Amino acid sequence: MLKFIRAFTRAKNISPIEIEEDEIEKELFNVERGTHLLLGKFTEIDIYEGIERAGIMDELQKKGLYPLDISIEHENILKQKIFIDLKEESPKPKRIAEIIIGECKYKLNEKVMAIPLKRKEIDSIVVEWLVLQNVKSAFTEEFPRLPGQRYPGLRVGKLVLKLLEGLARATNKDCFIAFPEFYHNAVMYIDYLHFLNPETEGRVLKMRDDLKSLPLADVSFAFCGGCIIEKRNSEERRIRWEAEEMFYPLSEELKFYFNSPEYKAIKGKTYNSHSYQFDKLCYEMNQEELMTKF
Repeated sequence: MLKFIRAFTRAKNISPIEIEEDEIEKELFNVERGTHLLLGKFTEIDIYEGIERAGIMDELQKKGLYPLDISIEHENILKQKIFIDLKEESPKPKRIAEIIIGECKYKLNEKVMAIPLKRKEIDSIVVEWLVLQNVKSAFTEEFPRLPGQRYPGLRVGKLVLKLLEGLARATNKDCFIAFPEFYHNAVMYIDYLHFLNPETEGRVLKMRDDLKSLPLADVSFAFCGGCIIEKRNSEERRIRWEAEEMFYPLSEELKFYFNSPEYKAIKGKTYNSHSYQFDKLCYEMNQEELMTKF
């Protein structure tokens, strides 16, 4: 039995996957798990139909992003890509979505958990990379650029969650995991995905509430530059965004964990003991550099 080292550079606690020799043969020689199959199960047509069922196609058509070409790149069993491109003759950028996902066993870190679970590992889909961009649109004062963006977003994030949920259910996973590279990624999805560590959940919820009166773009860039002040009781420090995996639970055991009294108690205690401030002077001094770097 061999072990594959994890391919997901953005996730922290993904354990190696043990692969039987016959599975490796399938991977190397294209037996059964053809390179055209996503997660060893889905064709491009399946993904297209899933996008339609999730309501994504209707939203893209409203934005003039149609017709589409969907392709799958099967790099290995840990790292597979979905590309969605505009099907049109144009020298301009055509890619409106790129998703890198894979299957893994996630080893639960009991040191940060509110309560231990019976299982030490869970079967997961990991979303290593997700880009949703409207290449036909431009940033505006109402919707300015966020860190990491080259084009405005598609504003279909909730529908994409529905698509990912469908993929995870169809492959009998306990959850899917995403890695919020920037602050705005976390606060946009924290009502649907949760941090394993209830203290992190409480802190991010408090960040969102304390900073909600400010433009999200400014706050997210400020986190990149250490221009956010965290106060805990009498202690005060400058912080940068430090991401952790977020979980979309599907199994009853995981749903129970995130709804448990123990998890909620630690989350609430952390929320009430922290506060966050935007350092305007720090941000103004570093804004130009941050906008260039991120």
